Amino acid sequence: MLKIFSILLLLLPATLFAQGEGGFAAPFLRMGLGARGISMGGAHTAVADDGFAAYYNPAGLPFLNGRHFVTTYSFLSLDRQLHFISYSQNLKPTAGLSIYWLGAGTDNIDGRDLSGNHTSDFSETMNAFGISFSNKFREKLALGLTMKIVTQSLDLVDDKLNANDLAFDFGIMVIPFDALKFGVTLKDFKGGLKWDTQNIFEFGTTSTDEFPYSVHLGASYALDNGLLLASSFEFNQWQEERFRFGVEYQRNELYSVRIGADDTDLSFGGGLYYFVSEGIYTNIDYAFQPEFAGEGGTHLFSWEFIF
Repeated sequence: MLKIFSILLLLLPATLFAQGEGGFAAPFLRMGLGARGISMGGAHTAVADDGFAAYYNPAGLPFLNGRHFVTTYSFLSLDRQLHFISYSQNLKPTAGLSIYWLGAGTDNIDGRDLSGNHTSDFSETMNAFGISFSNKFREKLALGLTMKIVTQSLDLVDDKLNANDLAFDFGIMVIPFDALKFGVTLKDFKGGLKWDTQNIFEFGTTSTDEFPYSVHLGASYALDNGLLLASSFEFNQWQEERFRFGVEYQRNELYSVRIGADDTDLSFGGGLYYFVSEGIYTNIDYAFQPEFAGEGGTHLFSWEFIF
């Protein structure tokens, strides 16, 4: 009966679909990460079993097998960049740890004067430096915490405008039995970018752009035939709810194919898993997101080493 309920939970109706991201502070924190997670619609709150666990749900860290080093690169349109590097491992007997860097930026921002004439090109850089720790308080229950320093800078003609702050993620992972997982994550809590333009502009001010925190409720179920079903429901402090769903099929730990939906936006991809040398394995994953709002399609690549 529990298995039937689990699968029904994963197949929540599409009436839960809602609108996507809006223009709020530090959007790079909410774009999603990793080719595997993106190709499954970002429905990884209750998966979190790879090198991206700290991002999706830090409570998944104690359940990792081995040590994970992962990097990802996104080919984005409009001169945008998104990169991620992390190292994660379990700390026996009950804990897990991860450190990571998430970087984003935009080049060739067109500067204009009040008459609409081009002045110069600007660039913007955003970074998040995170450390995550998690511990199992029961054999099948773990709580996790991520503390991250978030910075943003805008290169002007003669000056650089900077802002920074501290934000937190909290995670819960419950595993009733090996095939079924439930996860809850509170992301970007108490974060905001503090700006001070008084030394740059004649009428400069001080202000804070708060991050919208979000709550993610997820479930995943692994079938015996290599299928993994995952879903998550997210509600944001300032935005409408959104539903994510993903399916992964893994063939004898050799390759995987995946498809997912983030609200009504589809994505798909796959990966290869192979032996490198004694005790070292690697995953190479790819994801594609079709064009959204005229921005062009997005290609993502992730490379993970497990040792």
